[in-house]
Amino acid sequence: MEWEQQSFIIYGNETHVKGIYHTNTNSEGLWSGLKAHCSELKSLCGTLCSASQLYEGYEMVGLQYGPSFRLIEEAWSNNSSICFSKIRLMKTKFHMHYLLPPPLLDALLQTCGILSLNKAERESRSTKIPFSFDSVKIQTSKISSLWESEYCYGLCELKESTEDSTRFDCSLLSEDGSVIVRMEGVYTRTVNGNSTAHEGGAVTRRKKPQARLLSDNWVSK
Repeated sequence: MEWEQQSFIIYGNETHVKGIYHTNTNSEGLWSGLKAHCSELKSLCGTLCSASQLYEGYEMVGLQYGPSFRLIEEAWSNNSSICFSKIRLMKTKFHMHYLLPPPLLDALLQTCGILSLNKAERESRSTKIPFSFDSVKIQTSKISSLWESEYCYGLCELKESTEDSTRFDCSLLSEDGSVIVRMEGVYTRTVNGNSTAHEGGAVTRRKKPQARLLSDNWVSK
């Protein structure tokens, strides 16, 4: 099934994202292999990183996360291409309305910043944010296991890096190490802090984002 998400604007509809959705009922080997792979990568992350510094760095470039989106409590890396985060699960009301709450998936993507939000980017008030995915896999049978603990984990592996963009593979893990979400080919691009201004040491927005009405369009093929 093909799908896309559009917003309604004055001169017509604008497509923001589109893709193909399909199910796979014979994927046990895939998920067990990913679990073993992620366990091996996790064992390589021995350097403790500061979650508070991560969010301070994001704020310096204009990404101001509120309490509901500041879910990373601890983080580790191997200082080069792998990073791992401990993510606090939200209150139960969130998972009553979503299969996977948006702040949880955002926290997984924030984990990439442990590697990409470096000193040079902070000083230039720039950072890299995700804009495209090659594929997103979800092990729906394991989602309920997420809520059996207060924490889950994010694991990101840097696969390719250039001056202007990077490519990651990211996994969201339950407490027992099962892979719940697998994002492959997570592409980021560099953005600067021109949309923000520092006044008296505080970060303030120059422009208020325009509200848009988004609409899903599912087309069966």
